[in-house]
Amino acid sequence: SFNSGWKVRIGNFSWWKSLLDKGYFLPDENHKKTEFGLNEFVMPKVSADTKITLYFAPQAWVNLGTIISVSTLGISLIALMLLWRRDGF
Repeated sequence: SFNSGWKVRIGNFSWWKSLLDKGYFLPDENHKKTEFGLNEFVMPKVSADTKITLYFAPQAWVNLGTIISVSTLGISLIALMLLWRRDGF
């Protein structure tokens, strides 16, 4: 079903850049809802070897949240190990 979170990138793709650059994807005018409630993208003419990426943009925030969570867990475990070592456990 249609979701405005789907975006198209023409060229090399980086989820990190998709968070920072508002003009990273094709304009929203190129993304339409079909009569069946599906996603439709109007694509500009490109060469056959051009890389095109279809990406669900909210996934970039999930990726960032995962990195923050795993980093926090790692730092916490290291801090606990250092405390245990210091206190002789």
